[in-house]
Amino acid sequence: MERAAPFRGELTAHCYRMLGSAHDAEDLVQEAYLRGWRHYPSFKGRSSLRTWLYRIATSACLRELENRTRRVLPAGLTGPTGDPNAELDESRATPWVEPFPDAWLLPSEPETAAVAREGVRLALIAALQQLRAAAGRPHPA
Repeated sequence: MERAAPFRGELTAHCYRMLGSAHDAEDLVQEAYLRGWRHYPSFKGRSSLRTWLYRIATSACLRELENRTRRVLPAGLTGPTGDPNAELDESRATPWVEPFPDAWLLPSEPETAAVAREGVRLALIAALQQLRAAAGRPHPA
């Protein structure tokens, strides 16, 4: 499965987008690689190896999402209640998204990483300039 090694980063990013968790994404990519290794003798080559691995990883992520329970927001984020002993409202459960590790996105060379960070910073500033003012006033064009 040496041929599959170059796809690890993009498969991890794919799984992260589906799951919202960096740790779960890494686990599911490992599971996808293990399944791919086990079933490689049955790989007919009708699609590219990359496509085949994406299919395995996507199936693993979908299975994980079906079996995952939603996490309830921590106390204080669901709004005030009159009863401090009240049970948590499971209907207000929400999936949590973890930050995406910079190491997955940024190259290891310091110069290239600095340029990439600057590009992200400029994109954030441009996006913030498109937001409306806090008091509901329209942003001047």
